[in-house]
Amino acid sequence: PLEGEPSFGGRYVASGPIAQTYSERLLTCGDSAGQVFAGIGEGIYFALKAGQLAGKMAIKAIEGNNYHREYLKNYEMDWKKSFGQQMDAGIILTTVLFFLMRYHLAHNALKIVKPKEILDIWFHGNVSFRIKVLYFFLKSIGYSPKR
Repeated sequence: PLEGEPSFGGRYVASGPIAQTYSERLLTCGDSAGQVFAGIGEGIYFALKAGQLAGKMAIKAIEGNNYHREYLKNYEMDWKKSFGQQMDAGIILTTVLFFLMRYHLAHNALKIVKPKEILDIWFHGNVSFRIKVLYFFLKSIGYSPKR
C-alpha cells in the first residue's frame, strides 16, 4: 500500500512533478505524475517517454521478481536523467514570466527574457545564467507563481 497523503500532480497548472513517482509495486507517469512543461501544460512527450521508461522498468521488475521501492526508484532516476532538466527549466521560465506578468512588466518580458533563451529553455532545458540569477532571487524573496 502507498504511504503518506495522496498527491495529484502539480499544485497549479503544470507546477512540476509530484515528490515521488514510484513506490512499492507502483510507477506513476504522465499527467498523474505531474510530468508536464510548467506554465503551458505541454506534456505528451514527457508522458510517452516516461511511459516507455516505466514499461522497461516493469519488465525488469517482473523478470527479477523485484517490486520493492528501492528497486523501482531506478525509474525515477531514469526519467529525471532523460527529461528532468527540461522540466526544471520550464519551472524556472514559468516563475520568471509569471513574475513579470503579475507585476505588469510583461511589456518588458522579451527585453528581459530573450526569445532565443525561451527556445533554448523549451527545447533543450538550457537556462542562461542571468535567468537563473533572476529565478534564485525570486525564490530567495519567497516569490512563487502559486500564490
